Amino acid sequence: MMFGKRVAAFLAAMLVFVMCAQTAMAAQTKLTGVRFGASRSRIVFDLDRIPAYNVTAENGGRRIVLDLDGVRYDVKSVPRMKNSLVRSVDVAKKVGGVRVTIELSEPGSWRVRTLKSPLRLFIDLAPEGKLDDSLKADKPSDAALPADTGKPYDEGSVGEKQEKDPWSAAPLGGRSIDEEPAPGLKFTRYVRDDARGKLTAYILTASHRLYTVRPALAKGQVPGLETVSGISDRYDAVAAVNSSYFAVTGELIGITRLSGMTVGTTYFTRTGAAMMPDGTIYFGQGSYSGTVTLGNVTWPVGGVDSERGDDSLVIYNRGYGTHTRTNEFGMEYVVRGGKVTAVHGSDTAIPEDGCVISVHGKAAKAFAGISPGKSAAINEDFGEPWNSAIWIQGAGPRLVAGGVPHVTAQSEQFPSDISSGRAPRTAFGVTKSGDYIFVVADGRQESSIGCTLSELAELLAAYGAQDAMNFDGGGSSELVIGGEVKNHPSDGHERRVGCAMILTKR
Repeated sequence: MMFGKRVAAFLAAMLVFVMCAQTAMAAQTKLTGVRFGASRSRIVFDLDRIPAYNVTAENGGRRIVLDLDGVRYDVKSVPRMKNSLVRSVDVAKKVGGVRVTIELSEPGSWRVRTLKSPLRLFIDLAPEGKLDDSLKADKPSDAALPADTGKPYDEGSVGEKQEKDPWSAAPLGGRSIDEEPAPGLKFTRYVRDDARGKLTAYILTASHRLYTVRPALAKGQVPGLETVSGISDRYDAVAAVNSSYFAVTGELIGITRLSGMTVGTTYFTRTGAAMMPDGTIYFGQGSYSGTVTLGNVTWPVGGVDSERGDDSLVIYNRGYGTHTRTNEFGMEYVVRGGKVTAVHGSDTAIPEDGCVISVHGKAAKAFAGISPGKSAAINEDFGEPWNSAIWIQGAGPRLVAGGVPHVTAQSEQFPSDISSGRAPRTAFGVTKSGDYIFVVADGRQESSIGCTLSELAELLAAYGAQDAMNFDGGGSSELVIGGEVKNHPSDGHERRVGCAMILTKR
């Protein structure tokens, strides 16, 4: 009997121990990603909570050691990180956390900072005595950050500590704080608080002489999904906002064309932006029309780099990756150099110098007699001046035309979840001088109620937009500058999107 009680007590104690251990493990902060930031002198750590940390310098300042306490190493792989200053970055488990060892080519300076949304910790590096100078091209307002204490702090409070009243009067009854993240960039945090509620928006204006813009695909292909900051880092962008509408798979909903290659279409005539050969940005309504002729049979294009529907023809190019990933209920024709070079049933490899014509149902029956060697012609028409554009990014509706608000949601047949009500919003436009302007408005949270399309148009016009259009909104709305998320996405974290509009140096 006594033995049985001892066994029961032992098992109960073991159960408590296991439960405590599991609780402790569950409570640990997860380190899920390590990468270079956009500035290339920044190392970014993706976390689910901000941990306590400690930084020390060794080897005469040529080695920086960052200890993250209470952190569980959950990184599948760490990319090779090396530049003229950073020789190597080693991330390893240690008792009670993770140790990051950064080897430098010369004695260095460092500064650790944190970001609340999304949760990140990052370390900026520079040659010894040159840290402040290195940050001027990235985020000069951080040059006077408080001394590192090994504890996380709220970056949003820094400006309030430096100035008693940093706010100034702004258009439409608002207040604003302006920064210059880099030469030719002006970043404005805008707040309007009236009977409608509080609205917080973020405005970035960029010189077209120093910077250029273009759409960029998530993970470099369709379909793909990636956070806006991830896309920004992937292309080493100065700034980025979410752009095209997209399906849950990452396929783009809206005309999108990059370097002469179509990667997204739509059945509607919708507003888009296009860069013309002279470098100017054109705004207007456009549509897509395409046909494919194999041998002597011609069929209309149902989509490009999209899911193949019933009785439809879809073109798959290298923007879709290496394979079509289609099922067996169709036929596929590889086209290279104006000829059909192969015929397959499904999941065909997409050639780098050609495309795959995938057909189903009635379209498949129409091309049933086509064999290798037959001629092939693909015609895609966007209308003028779209046909000569360097790139096209469709979304919509139009917001500003000729410097005044001009919302075309009704004529473009947008559904009510986009056209009406308040929501987080993203917009892109150009000023009269040709400079670029990005606006992201927060919504669905206490700090910001969001705005209507008309209010977004008014804000754009007030800040000098000559022409502007709406991008995807809601939880996708996001502005990233220098690898940092500047707004507060309504999901509470970054949403993965299919495409972004990125700003890069000329």
